[in-house]
Parts: sequence; structure tokens; C-alpha cells
Amino acid sequence: MPEDYRCSSCSLVFMVGNFYYFKLDSGYGSKSMIVCRNCGTQHAIEHSIKKSSKKDRLLFQTKPIHLIETEGVAREKPFIYESEFLELKVGEEVNLKTMKDVQCKFCNSKGTFSFVWKKKYKCPNCGGDIKEVSSWTT
Repeated sequence: MPEDYRCSSCSLVFMVGNFYYFKLDSGYGSKSMIVCRNCGTQHAIEHSIKKSSKKDRLLFQTKPIHLIETEGVAREKPFIYESEFLELKVGEEVNLKTMKDVQCKFCNSKGTFSFVWKKKYKCPNCGGDIKEVSSWTT
């Protein structure tokens, strides 16, 4: 279940959680949304299906995303439908067992990816509070 998060101070946004695909002809069956705790850049791991010769691979955004909304306009859809969230670039093959060695594509830190966001974590951009703003089922 993907969860959307937003910093109340600087409007950094990201999501964590899993998507499951309905069409498997790409050789991939699901995607785990992850975030770099050092800089807030959205990444994902696309998981290959067992029948496929493909390997799990890293997807990423080129920078942290700050989503500014018009005041008074209610959000009707999850962040994933915003154009910036659809623009994940394809990176290298990854092994979940060695994720601590995978570098963030923005800040180059290693071992800083989170598959979940804990309440104790602060915004990596400004130190502000990060709040869950929505969650939904795929």
C-alpha cells in the first residue's frame, strides 16, 4: 500500500510502499517506492517476475520534489499521478540483499534508503516534520 508524505515546512513530497502490476508482459510484477533519508529523492525498485530473465532494477528521480499546491484546493489524487512522479529514470540492476551498497542518484549517499517512513524521521531538506497525507491500495 503506497503512502504519500509531505513536509509541512518546505513541501518536500515522496511516497513509500508497494505497487502490484496487472500486466506482467514487461517482465516486472511490482514496484517498491523508496526514498533517500539523506536528501528526500524518490527512488523505486522494480521487481522482476520469476519467469522473466530480467533482474530487479532501480528507478529514480533526478532530484527531490517539492509539490506546491494552490491554497484551498483539495488533493483528489495521490502524488503518483503528478507528472513529476511519473518521470522515474531507469538505473542499474539491484539486489535487495545489497541495498546498503546502492547509491542515491542525487546525493550519492549509500545505505540511506527507506522502504517505510518512521515518525521519528525529520525532513532531510529542512529538518521539518514529515506527515503522511494519504495512503491507498493498488
